Amino acid sequence: MKVVSKLLLLVLVFFLVGCNGRLGPLAKELSNYDYSFYNPPRSNHGPGWTFRFVKTHDGKTVTQTVCENLYPDIQTLDGSLSLPAIKDKETRAIDFSVNLLDGLIKNVGEAKLNLSNNKIQEISIKWGPVTSKEIPLERRFDKNGKVVPISPRCHATLLDLKNRGELENSIFVVQEAAIVNSLVYDAKVDSSIQGSVNFSFKKLLEFTPKAKVTENNQTSLVIEASRYVGYRAVALMEFVPTNLLGPETATVKGKIVPREQLIKIAAD
Repeated sequence: MKVVSKLLLLVLVFFLVGCNGRLGPLAKELSNYDYSFYNPPRSNHGPGWTFRFVKTHDGKTVTQTVCENLYPDIQTLDGSLSLPAIKDKETRAIDFSVNLLDGLIKNVGEAKLNLSNNKIQEISIKWGPVTSKEIPLERRFDKNGKVVPISPRCHATLLDLKNRGELENSIFVVQEAAIVNSLVYDAKVDSSIQGSVNFSFKKLLEFTPKAKVTENNQTSLVIEASRYVGYRAVALMEFVPTNLLGPETATVKGKIVPREQLIKIAAD
């Protein structure tokens, strides 16, 4: 049983930090500050994002959105994390690299097919400077509990989970989130294609008009886009609706969960 548990934990580390058998340079840097790495990074998983861990049909452990945001009117603050651009590049498969650009390209599936048809299987990513956003202190809660406003849909979802006994220590709220605002993408292109005057990495991805993309050359792009790449989360310990008239409110208790403990919780 101990051997099985260790193997399961290794599998969870793989999927929770997204790291091809080891921590990539960004995930490794974030782990030094006790941030878990988003796999993949997202544009909308900032402070207030509420989630739980679920297992897919093939046994993988992934995060599942419980509420897009716990709060109805969250105003995030600049956090204390401030790191220069990550020095080392990391090589990623097409799935991860294209999914990272969701919302900036016209069609994720077509972009993957275009790259595959041009024999591009991997992309080198250089992450820009890392900063953080966090929930204001008045909206944070701890083991002592605090009355906070809850978005109506989230209030109903959490109440349902509470009634089913699925809330305590299994639902998590992001309190701090690491964010990058720029990426450099370098396509690993076959030499027979790279020399073609008609080749354009940018055209293969088919960006939307709103995307801010600059070509360094045929195979290298600078992409200005905000992506949440890591997080610190608090586990919900208690959720008690106040039943007051007006906006939904509840007394909420929680505790910060360190990165390593978060991995172990997901393994249970």
